[in-house]
Amino acid sequence: MPSQLLLEGESRAELLYLQDYQGGQTTRPPSLSVLEGDSLDEEGAYHSDSTLPQHRIKRKPVPSSLNESGSNQSSSPQYARVSDESSISEKTPSSTDNHSWWMEISIMVVCLLAVVTSTVLLFYADGRPLTDYNFFVSFNTLISILATVARATLAFAIGSCLGQWKWNWLRKRPDTPVVFESFEDASRGPMGSFWLLYRLRACHWATIGAYTTLLILGFEPFMQAVIYYEGLLETTQPQTAPLIGTSNRLDIGSYTLLAEGSSYGWLIPNGTVYGMTGENITVSSVMGKFRREASGGLASAIYRGFYTNDPRDAVSFTCVSGNCTWPIHTSLSVCSSCNDISDQLKVYGHNGTDAGTLNDSLLQETGGNETDREAYMSAKLLANRWDTLTFTELDTMIAAVSILRAEPAYANHEKRWNETLVVATECAVYFCTNAYRSEVRAGIFHEDIVASWSNRVPGSYSSKPGPNSAFWGNYSKFINHSLTIREAIFYLDDLQLQIPKEEADRHKLPDDATLLFNISQNTTETTLPFVYGFFQEPASLKELEFFGLGQTTSYNPMHYGKSDSGTIIAHKLYKSANLTETFARAAATMSNWIRSNSNLTIAGNQQEWVLHIRVRWPCVTLPVLVVLLGCSFVFLTMWETRRLRLPAWKTDVLATLTHSLDTGAREKLREASLRGRMRERAKGMILNFEDDEKGLELKAQDDSPSE
Repeated sequence: MPSQLLLEGESRAELLYLQDYQGGQTTRPPSLSVLEGDSLDEEGAYHSDSTLPQHRIKRKPVPSSLNESGSNQSSSPQYARVSDESSISEKTPSSTDNHSWWMEISIMVVCLLAVVTSTVLLFYADGRPLTDYNFFVSFNTLISILATVARATLAFAIGSCLGQWKWNWLRKRPDTPVVFESFEDASRGPMGSFWLLYRLRACHWATIGAYTTLLILGFEPFMQAVIYYEGLLETTQPQTAPLIGTSNRLDIGSYTLLAEGSSYGWLIPNGTVYGMTGENITVSSVMGKFRREASGGLASAIYRGFYTNDPRDAVSFTCVSGNCTWPIHTSLSVCSSCNDISDQLKVYGHNGTDAGTLNDSLLQETGGNETDREAYMSAKLLANRWDTLTFTELDTMIAAVSILRAEPAYANHEKRWNETLVVATECAVYFCTNAYRSEVRAGIFHEDIVASWSNRVPGSYSSKPGPNSAFWGNYSKFINHSLTIREAIFYLDDLQLQIPKEEADRHKLPDDATLLFNISQNTTETTLPFVYGFFQEPASLKELEFFGLGQTTSYNPMHYGKSDSGTIIAHKLYKSANLTETFARAAATMSNWIRSNSNLTIAGNQQEWVLHIRVRWPCVTLPVLVVLLGCSFVFLTMWETRRLRLPAWKTDVLATLTHSLDTGAREKLREASLRGRMRERAKGMILNFEDDEKGLELKAQDDSPSE
């Protein structure tokens, strides 16, 4: 009897047939291929290769008597065709092929989550101290991990979509196999994407994926560059507060009455003293013998200020961290000022070998030799402000000095005396109040004077009840309300200095800033005599006299000249390149000593160097742009694939093997490959992505050029 067999294919059964044993020969159906080892004769029949295994099945042609339903109606060889339902299922992709977009959608969600998380973290961390971040990995590492996740997932999704575009592209338009290859290469990385852009001339939105693939190369470097660290000084709460010295009352030195003397009085006619007008005044006082001992610390500060060229002594402060600031604060201080009074000089000339002493002159001629003068500089102390030219209104003056200096060219014998320029300068030191802005940066102290005042409170430094209190008013007029020292016995209240309220507001001083300051009589009665002695010589041994400019109280002048260099201070004043700076340095040294030795301090703020996380937001632009382009390309690809009713084959190799070139196109390319012209042949071949009864397949057009 005839046997009935079922041929099994890879995915379906195509035919049921019966093998006829009569004659040992069958006719090959047109739709079937000849098995390996079989041969066809001229009539279309094929013969079995006896060398093949005996279980091989030989196919026969389907007789016309076989009906459509595949039922066998006779005993002759019968064949049956598979049902239409089986044929339809062959064309429609099975749901188990896993050709869907769920993987791409999932990883794009992961990509977006990574980008959003990175952005939120950057917003949160921007400007915060690095010490606030306590995660087990560094902030840079965390951002790098998120950037890597975003980049990797985005690259995967873009690659899948570029792979899908080789199907979409040929489904929409005929094109060459080279384009198919270009999309396949683009799905594998940046180099293929570059050549895809070149071949398509970047004229289609399908190239968005290629652009995105190239831009992904800068994704992670830009994310790494987003973060940098900035060091800032921040106020902290230390255990030891930063402190800086200040003073609102100065009481130094020792002023002791040893013995009282006799009473002494004198009549001062109207208009004879310091330009006073009004009635004649009588001054009477009990004279005394005093012991005055100046503060050694302040005396040392005066010497350091004038004798050394070192930077000004800083006020004492405490700053543990090396970075501290203090609010603007006020303190009792010593100030200085210098003015050029050269326009007040008078020039005298005379003849003879010995014209005697010329009063009010700087230099005395000797023997008529005009190139040999004795002194190069002369300086004179002025204790009373009325004796000065430019400080007559300075009622807190400690002392003033008038200085006449011949230019160095004369001392170097480069000029004759009558050609030499003489410069006159008047400098003063006085009690004042300063507003300071102080800070320590990296262990180095910096300080600026915001403003300075020397406003004496009217009525301060008045006589207390005592033996001469009734005469103090006239005596104060006699000395022009200066702080000049006399031997009269007076017991005085503190000298007071005040910062006007409107000035404090104008300079934005703190509400708790001290505005009233006191200086005791002990301070004035001991400090001023020391300064007076500092600026004069023990005796006048020179043939020179000082141009007094109205001087009424005699003090020994200082000189610096050819035969005698004078005192150290005279040498310093002559050699000073800038008298204003010299006196300012001395005043600052005295002020800092006063502040450092006071029992008052100002508390400040300690600052520490803290690293802050900073974000370069412009660097975020590229990663965000890449993600937006990538998301757009992925979802546009999904939409386009759905519109074309194509399966999501993407980069599936099995799909490529199954639905790629038809037999004719492959044969043409194989023949061209044997001659080394496969790519040239591929460029001239036009493919259509067609759907026939067997499913989708790339087919070469009939009019394609042949080899």
